[in-house]
Amino acid sequence: MNKVSNLALLIQIAVCTSVLAVESELHTPNPGTPERKAIMDAIRLGVCRETIFKVHHLKIMRLDKSAIAVAEVSDASEQTECGGIVFLEALNQQWRANFLMDAGGGSALCTDAKSIHETVLARIDKFGSPRTILPAGFWLSLKEATDGAISPDIGCGNAEKL
Repeated sequence: MNKVSNLALLIQIAVCTSVLAVESELHTPNPGTPERKAIMDAIRLGVCRETIFKVHHLKIMRLDKSAIAVAEVSDASEQTECGGIVFLEALNQQWRANFLMDAGGGSALCTDAKSIHETVLARIDKFGSPRTILPAGFWLSLKEATDGAISPDIGCGNAEKL
C-alpha cells in the first residue's frame, strides 16, 4: 500500500472507532435494576403516579455525575392515556422527568409543542449525546409540531414541560 492508502485507512478506522465509542456510551438498563426503577419512578412522579409502564424505548447517557435519558412509555394495562416520550435529567443519580411529548393533554398550540421538541434537542446536543438516544416517535412528533406550527389546520401531538 502507498502512503495515501494507509492514511485513508487510518482515517476510516478513526472515524468508525469514534462513532462506536459514542454509541457505546448510550445504554439501556435491564428491567428490575435500581437505575431503571428510579427512572420509571421519576416518570410516574411527573406523568401518572400509579401507572405501571410498558417501556418501548429507554436510552441513557452518563457524563460524570449527570445523565440524560429518553423513554417512550405507555400504560401497560392500556386503561389510561398515560405515557408518551419523556425526557429526563439526573444529577447525582436523582432522576427528574422534564418534558413529555406526544401524549394526551398538554400543549394546545403546535408552536408550543415545536418549541419543547427544540428545547429537548438543544439539551441533548449540549450534553454531547448522539441523537440516536431519541426514539423514532420523537421525530414524527417533531414533524407534526413543525407542520402544525406552519398550518394550524393540520394539528399536532401534544408536548408539555413537567
